Amino acid sequence: MKKEIDPDLSAEELADLILEKPETTEQCGRDDWLKLTGDEWVRLLSELPQFADKCPWNLLPYECYKEFCGWEYLLERQPQFAEKCNWERMPGHSVLTLLRKHPSLAKYVAWDKLTGINWCCLLKESPQYGQYCDWKKLDGGWLWMIFSSQPALAKYADGECWQKLDGLDWARLLSKQPQFAEFCDWTKLSGENWGLLLGHQPQFEEHLDWVSLDDWGWGKLLELQPQYVGHCEWDKLSETVRRFLLRVQPRIMEYVDESKIDWSGLGDAVEKEYHELLKKHGLPLERENN
Repeated sequence: MKKEIDPDLSAEELADLILEKPETTEQCGRDDWLKLTGDEWVRLLSELPQFADKCPWNLLPYECYKEFCGWEYLLERQPQFAEKCNWERMPGHSVLTLLRKHPSLAKYVAWDKLTGINWCCLLKESPQYGQYCDWKKLDGGWLWMIFSSQPALAKYADGECWQKLDGLDWARLLSKQPQFAEFCDWTKLSGENWGLLLGHQPQFEEHLDWVSLDDWGWGKLLELQPQYVGHCEWDKLSETVRRFLLRVQPRIMEYVDESKIDWSGLGDAVEKEYHELLKKHGLPLERENN
């Protein structure tokens, strides 16, 4: 007489038994196989794919937050089951994980289901998938990150794509990839955007109306490039910005009239740097606080 599986075994216990002793499946009846949950099927097929003909594929979860579960876990180990999967339901983060390990699975991917962050993460490391992207769905925040790390993908961008970049996007992109300047609408850049951009790519100063720089725009610019202080009306900057600059960029004192500096409360670091500058220029150490 055929020996039966203990009917009191839980789904997890049954899966453990089969994984440990695959030959016990000869004792499994219909009800035993039906006892297995989607999670247990994933765990079982990941190691014993020969039992796939018993699997009710609709039970396998797509979103999974446990170890050893979900389609992602199974296909990483057994990509031959890709045709059994409903890729329309596959989470974007799972698609990225699977493509890293099995690029051949690209033919199954429902590309239109990927979000902006999915595309950004994917294309930054695997630009060959750019041909599948609907670029018009990506906003400027994703576009600048993609183009800054993979500039060759800009071949897919049209005028509509470039228009999606705001001033900060352009400052970040051109700081790393200045060759895209021809597509930039310079009027989008705020004072702070200009400060960020010129700190990395000073050749673009020809596009800037210096009067348009606001208080913190000057702060950001001079933090990185203190030599531009000559374009600035120092005494019109707020006290907050002036104190900020003198703390983070002591070299600013090489370009600023000392008589315009309020030294009170600036701290020992600025004081020390000031003395070093005086020594450098052969000037007396005595000075008068304003």
